[in-house]
Amino acid sequence: MQPRSRKSELALTLCFLAVLGAVPVGQTCLELWRGERVQFTDVFRVKPTSKNLRQYEDTLREKSWFQQQLRPWVQQWLFQSLGDTGAKAIAGRNGWLYYRPDVRYLVEPDPAEAAAPSGKWVRPSEAATCRESVVEAVVRFRDQLQERGIALLVAPAPGKPSVYPEQLTSRAAGCEADFHSPTRQLLEALRRQNVATVDLFAAFQDARRAAHGPAVATPLYLARDT
Repeated sequence: MQPRSRKSELALTLCFLAVLGAVPVGQTCLELWRGERVQFTDVFRVKPTSKNLRQYEDTLREKSWFQQQLRPWVQQWLFQSLGDTGAKAIAGRNGWLYYRPDVRYLVEPDPAEAAAPSGKWVRPSEAATCRESVVEAVVRFRDQLQERGIALLVAPAPGKPSVYPEQLTSRAAGCEADFHSPTRQLLEALRRQNVATVDLFAAFQDARRAAHGPAVATPLYLARDT
């Protein structure tokens, strides 16, 4: 039994190595057949810093034939069989889909602003949060445009979860008008700095009221568009 067991272990090990090596070997053969540069050799052409290594990984992922061809089919199968919407989407109610970063923006607190690099040509920021940093950048940009005789008008487009929160969770049903996006606080801060703004959030809410309640016959957003 012992020799047979060792043969089984050897067979499993070889199969495991074959699975690991099939993708890079296949990708290399495909690139050589196309007359392209072999992507994995890029790691030897640049200095191995963390930034270069991350860029190297991103390039390998983008150029991978296996990912381009197989990933859409796998994602479709996962969605249809298991309801898995992937890393960047959230399944709501009644078949609605939402973009995960949009939802995180609404529910997570305003993060602290990262420390800016110091240097001769870098103007230090006095902002404590990301929202304050955005206000500071917009005001600075407005002033630069005014020097050239150009007027700035800021009109942020509302995200789908801020207009249809009740399709994301049943707990928001009936209180859609009381739901306020953090972007409205940004608009208030810009107005205090005399920046011209357009509040599209109010316009979208008025459009929903004109449709006689939350059950809009023709929604302002596509249900499955994230």
